[in-house]
Amino acid sequence: MGWHHICLGTSDIDTDIEELRSRGVRIVSEARDVDDWGIRFAFIADPWGNLIELLQSKS
Repeated sequence: MGWHHICLGTSDIDTDIEELRSRGVRIVSEARDVDDWGIRFAFIADPWGNLIELLQSKS
């Protein structure tokens, strides 16, 4: 069984998503908050369709 996705931490997910979008990266899921966990996350895909999660702590 393979992996579902990898996760990378960031300090400014919104800026990163806009930069990636400007470079033609496919945004799979726009940034959203999970207030109970204190995080903000989004998903992008690499050129082969592998999922990459971007994760930002809200604290």
